[in-house]
Amino acid sequence: MKIVLGAVALSALLLSGCAMLPGQGDYAKLCSGQGAAERGELYKVTAVKDFWLTSAGNYLSDTEYAQTSNRVIDSVSGIVSQKSSSPDVRVRVFAVHSLSSQGAACLPTLTTDKNYSSMTRQLTVGRKLKVYGESSGLSGTQIYNHVSQEGFRYRVL
Repeated sequence: MKIVLGAVALSALLLSGCAMLPGQGDYAKLCSGQGAAERGELYKVTAVKDFWLTSAGNYLSDTEYAQTSNRVIDSVSGIVSQKSSSPDVRVRVFAVHSLSSQGAACLPTLTTDKNYSSMTRQLTVGRKLKVYGESSGLSGTQIYNHVSQEGFRYRVL
C-alpha cells in the first residue's frame, strides 16, 4: 500500500512540475524556455552557473550531483541506473537575453575549453556580448562526448 501511495505522490509531483529530477531541476530553472543563440545577435548575460555534465547528458547542480551519488535518473523515463565509468565534467552555463528581441539562450562551455578562463573573467552578469557562433542543437550528451571542442564564439562589447 505504501508503494502505491508513493508512486501516486511521485506521479503528482512530476505532473505538477515540482519534482526535482537530476537534469530537470536547477538547469531547467536557469534555462527555462530558452532557445539557441542567433549568430550576430547582441546579448546581455543575465546569469552564470556551474553544473556537472554527466555522460547521460544531464546538467546537475552541485546539490543535485551530491544527491545522485552513484546513480542517474533518466529525465525522460525516470528510470534509476548506475552511472557509467566515464568521469563527469564541469560546465559553466551562461544565460543570456537578446538586446533587440525577446530571445534568450543558454550557452554552455566545458572547463576544458581553451577559452574557458577568459570567458569566466569576461562574461559576468550584466556584460554584453555578440555571439558569432555556437553549437546550437547539441544535446548534453553530444557536448559531453566532444570535451576538447570549443564552446560558443563571442565578442565582449
